[in-house]
Amino acid sequence: MSFLYNAKKNITQFMIRATWKRKIADAGFRNTCWTNNIPLEDINFEDGRLTLNPLNLTFENPEQASFLISSHYKPIRDICKKGELELELAQSGFLGHWNNLHSYFTEPSDFYMLREIFTYGFYDFFLPEDEAFIFVDVGMNIGLSSLCILNRFKNAKSYSYEPSKSTFEKSKANFLLNPHLKERAKLFQWGLGNKERSEKIYFTQSGSPSASIYHNFQSEDDLESTKLQSEQILIKQSSTIIQNILDAENPPKLILKLDCEGAEYEILQDLSQHRLLGHIDALLLEWHEFGNKKRKYLTELLHREHFSIFGPDLYNHSKNAGNLFAANTKRS
Repeated sequence: MSFLYNAKKNITQFMIRATWKRKIADAGFRNTCWTNNIPLEDINFEDGRLTLNPLNLTFENPEQASFLISSHYKPIRDICKKGELELELAQSGFLGHWNNLHSYFTEPSDFYMLREIFTYGFYDFFLPEDEAFIFVDVGMNIGLSSLCILNRFKNAKSYSYEPSKSTFEKSKANFLLNPHLKERAKLFQWGLGNKERSEKIYFTQSGSPSASIYHNFQSEDDLESTKLQSEQILIKQSSTIIQNILDAENPPKLILKLDCEGAEYEILQDLSQHRLLGHIDALLLEWHEFGNKKRKYLTELLHREHFSIFGPDLYNHSKNAGNLFAANTKRS
C-alpha cells in the first residue's frame, strides 16, 4: 500500500513539475516561483520575461522577481487585487502608490509595513479627519506610519525618529516623494531612551526593521557567530524630547508610536518617572519579550498611568512580540 501511495505521489509531483516547466521555460524564474509557492494562475511567461498578473509587474530576470516573491507576496497580491495599491519597478526595488501616497521599497522587509497599513489597519484611528494632534513616531523606519497619519489627518503634525543612517535616508527619500506632506513633518536621526548616549545598534541586514540596541536580542559577543552587523547611533532622553514637543506645540492631543525593538521599556519608564505619560492621549506599541523584559511590566505600568489597553494579543508576531494599543482614560 505504501509503495502504491509513494508511486502515485511521485507521479503527481512529476506531472506538476512538467506543467510548471511548460508554463515557465526559464529555470531561474521557475525555481523562484516554485520554491515560494506562487500560484501558477498568477504567472505569465513570454519572451523570456515573467509577469505576475495580479501585480501587473513584468520582470526581466529572476533576481528582480525574488525580491518581492520572497517577502509577503500573497498579502501584497491581495492588496493589489483590491485596487488599493499599485507597484512599479524602480532602480533598486519598487515604487508603490496608494491613496495619494508614494514610497520606495528597497528591502524585502519594507513590504511588511504595507501589511500593517492595509491588512491590520494600524493607523485607522477613530478620529475626525480634521483633528489636530501631534504624532510622535519612535522607530520611524522608512516613514510609512508618519506618512499615513499626515495624509489622512490634514491638521496633524509628526515628529519622527529613526537612529539608523541607512534607514533614515530611506525615510527622507520617501518624504521627498510626498512634498504635500513634508511641511508638517520633522525628521530626526536619533533614537529615544532613558538617557542621552551613543550606542551600537545590531542588525542582520541594512535597513532591517528588527535592528536593536539589545541583542539578547543578541550581545556583541555573538556578533561574529550570528553574522550580525552593527552601527553606532545616537540616543536622546525621551522625557526631554517629549517635554520639548509639549513646550513648542502645546498640542490638543499627542499620540505616541513606539516600534523600537526593546527600547519601549526604558522609554515608558523614563516618561513615567518624569510624569509625562499623563500628557499622552494614545499609544501604539510594538512590545517584545527578551531576557527579563516582559510584556506584563508594560501593561502594569500603563494601567497605573490610567491607560486602557486594547488588543494585546490581536496582532502577535510570535509568542515574544506583538502590538497593543492604549488610550489615556483621563484625557479621553
